Amino acid sequence: VFFKDMAYHVRRFLDWEWLQGFRNAVLIRDPRLALVSLYKKLPDFTREETGYESLSELAALIKDRTGALPPVVDGEILRANPVEVSRHFCERVGVPFTPEALQWDVGGESHWNRWQEWYDEAAESKGFRPPAQDFDSERLSEPAIQDALLYCMPCYESLADKAIG
Repeated sequence: VFFKDMAYHVRRFLDWEWLQGFRNAVLIRDPRLALVSLYKKLPDFTREETGYESLSELAALIKDRTGALPPVVDGEILRANPVEVSRHFCERVGVPFTPEALQWDVGGESHWNRWQEWYDEAAESKGFRPPAQDFDSERLSEPAIQDALLYCMPCYESLADKAIG
């Protein structure tokens, strides 16, 4: 079973008692991409809702308890080279690599219904798309995004240099 959720949504579960029952990993995305995307859906987002601090706390807790940082996957690196990153990820978490899993049928999942507008692109995809080629400089100049970038970039950068790939 693969369970993915935003760190912000699972923050209340950030305790070792709960986490130790899972093989944990963190998925990151450059805030210059993620915050623009978040802003389009939720223009009045809070710093906490970005999830970057929660993600850093999650990674630190796992490292503190196990002595090793959980596998870190950067979404743009994954999109650029899904086979290599997925193969290395599977090795790190101890599951077989299945290349066929990198392609899927178009369509949503029933548990996406609550947040359907957040999953439109995923529901229309058949596999990983190439990474973004540039940043949306117009949106990046929004004051809310600029403020959030100052808050999120250190969290992202602390994990980005450890990403698989």
